[in-house]
Amino acid sequence: MKYWIFFTVKYKKDIESARNLWKELIDHGHREEARVWLDYVNFERLYGDATHYRKALFRALLSVNDWQETFVDLWITFEREEGSLESLEKSLSMCETQMQRINEKRMKKMEEVASNLQKENRRGGKYSSRQQQKGSKNENINKTDSKIPVQMDSEGFKIPPPPDRIHSADIKNEDHSDVQTGRKRSAEDNDTFEVKRKKVETSESHGTTVRHDSSKDDRTVFLSNLAYNIEEDKIRECFSQVAEIEEIRLVKDYKGRSKGFCYVVYKSPEDAKKALEKDREMLDGRPVLVSPCEDRKNNPSSQPKF
Repeated sequence: MKYWIFFTVKYKKDIESARNLWKELIDHGHREEARVWLDYVNFERLYGDATHYRKALFRALLSVNDWQETFVDLWITFEREEGSLESLEKSLSMCETQMQRINEKRMKKMEEVASNLQKENRRGGKYSSRQQQKGSKNENINKTDSKIPVQMDSEGFKIPPPPDRIHSADIKNEDHSDVQTGRKRSAEDNDTFEVKRKKVETSESHGTTVRHDSSKDDRTVFLSNLAYNIEEDKIRECFSQVAEIEEIRLVKDYKGRSKGFCYVVYKSPEDAKKALEKDREMLDGRPVLVSPCEDRKNNPSSQPKF
């Protein structure tokens, strides 16, 4: 099927027919397979346009059961290389929202697996405790039998003890076993509560958000096209050559790495204007795009560099 698709688009030059063949292939039992979606995404990257490529990545992110981070990286890399700053921010917000839902589903599955394991352990513990209780009851009965004095008749045969004494000994043993099982159940409930509390406390964050402070826009510059693995120290080392830096706000994604842009705040507007002269200088192997920090809500005509 895949060979026929590539033959259609390469030699027949009919990309719409090739897309229909891809749709049939995905709908025919391959909707949740990440490898099939990767082949389709690469097909759109080679022969399609940017619109269909973005749609393919978004549909793949909604459909697959694994490798979601791979499609997120492909989308963000494409927007950084060929998109605009507005499309980059839109794709970042969409990817963060979807990854938050995916991580919530993963946590629920982990909790379900943990609860099933606890239930199986409880069943095994109850069975073993019942066997132990039966053994302890038999031992207690033997002990009570040994405590009861043996009486002999005139012909040398044993006289059985009265039934009241045996019945009272059995009731005492059952009461003691019920108290022990109640204590075990309360201890198990406390353990499950502690496990749930620890899971809630150790929930992962989905990235760092940077609040916009409009009062600092006149002395702030916006940096874009940064490397994923760039550190704040490198940015400070490069842009402190202009003037003293008051603050650096590096925006990070849900993996804790750079999203490719940040805000550098100087102590005066004159220093920020000087920093604009460092536009397109190389930093960590990439040309950094330096733009003035402006609020697009109040000034929609302003477009940052990309």
